[in-house]
Amino acid sequence: MAEPDTSIDAPIDSRLLAALRHAPDHDVAPPASLDRRILDHAQRAVRPTAEPRWWAWLTQPAAAAAFASLMLASV
Repeated sequence: MAEPDTSIDAPIDSRLLAALRHAPDHDVAPPASLDRRILDHAQRAVRPTAEPRWWAWLTQPAAAAAFASLMLASV
């Protein structure tokens, strides 16, 4: 098992590290493809989505006013 990343701010419990070294599966590591899939999923989750062009247009003040006037006239 690779040593844990100690560059984080949280203190590392020495007893926990010792227990992990003596665990029966201490040398088991997830496949590299799993790391790649997790990173890809995380990047997709934070990537801005492409808005439809009409929605971006509708957020302009002039277009929103025109749309509101149209809605008010129809009511």
